[in-house]
Amino acid sequence: MTTAIRFSGPADYGERTIIPLIRDSTLVSDHGCMVARDPVGLVIMEHGHAWFVSLSEEVTMTVIDELLGITE
Repeated sequence: MTTAIRFSGPADYGERTIIPLIRDSTLVSDHGCMVARDPVGLVIMEHGHAWFVSLSEEVTMTVIDELLGITE
C-alpha cells in the first residue's frame, strides 16, 4: 500500500477559497486496485490571509511546508 498527501482542487465561496488537503491510499493486489481518499486538512484563504485546519493529528504545518517545497 502506498500513501501520498496532496492538495485537491480549490473551491471558491465568494471571497473565501478552501483548498482540501487529502491523503490518497492505493492498494494494489493480484485482484485489482483500490484507491481511498481521506480529507486530512483544509487551507482557508480570505482577504489575503490563510488559515490551516488539521483534520488529522499527523498533519501539521511541516507537512504543508514539504508540499510547497518550503525549507527552513
